Amino acid sequence: MQVVFYDLEHDYDSDGNHDIPVEVILNGQGNTPVVIDAIIDTGASISLFDKSVAQLLGIDIPTGKPLKVRTASNDEYDAYIHPVDLEFLGLALNIPIAFCPAWDDVTNLLGMEGFAEALQLGLKHAERTLLVRRA
Repeated sequence: MQVVFYDLEHDYDSDGNHDIPVEVILNGQGNTPVVIDAIIDTGASISLFDKSVAQLLGIDIPTGKPLKVRTASNDEYDAYIHPVDLEFLGLALNIPIAFCPAWDDVTNLLGMEGFAEALQLGLKHAERTLLVRRA
């Protein structure tokens, strides 16, 4: 049996649901840090953030790589992917984040590509503790 040791522990409050909320620091143009609340979503293939975050970071959404995103309710939106420097629990990452200009009030989601695949995540959900180390 392989034993995994984690470098970081993060306690979170999921308000009685099964979300894993975290805080991340994003660096926009001019390296201005922006603190954002997000949810770790291992069912999301890519990270998706609200368009207001792109505005805060100085990102021109339509200049990104185009992508179609589909919601759990089967709605489809045009999205644009931009690489974003992010800090999570002191770990620096550069991840692709999709932004949808026509979708309002998006919950900021940290998905698999670039985020979860760069980390080893452990979960003690009953205790509301996230365990983290670089992959």
